[in-house]
Amino acid sequence: MKDATGDWKRVPLGTLAEFRNGINYSKDNFGKGVKVINVKDFQDLSLAPFKDLDEINPEGVVKEESFLHEGDIIFVRSNGNRQLIGRSLFVNNPPEKVTHSAFTIEALKLGLLFKNLFIFSLLP
Repeated sequence: MKDATGDWKRVPLGTLAEFRNGINYSKDNFGKGVKVINVKDFQDLSLAPFKDLDEINPEGVVKEESFLHEGDIIFVRSNGNRQLIGRSLFVNNPPEKVTHSAFTIEALKLGLLFKNLFIFSLLP
């Protein structure tokens, strides 16, 4: 957003969206149930992938608010590789319930302006 002088206005990111950390789970949770987007799934993508994801048994781990929704953006928030931190994926039309791992953070309830700017930034 530009201010009255035509300069870009700086605003706290938290005023444009809400943020929620991904879920914690262990190897004991692996199994059929709910697909999970992990840091390894980001690669060089811009759109969240929904095929070939790990699955976990959601019992006791996944709450309803943990699921991704159309228009959410997920970011890598921590990882052993500093070059991956900050990578982002736009969630476009998830075909089923999908969640994301604890090493990621979800931006949800994004304002239309923020979504449009993010999508515009993906264009060549």
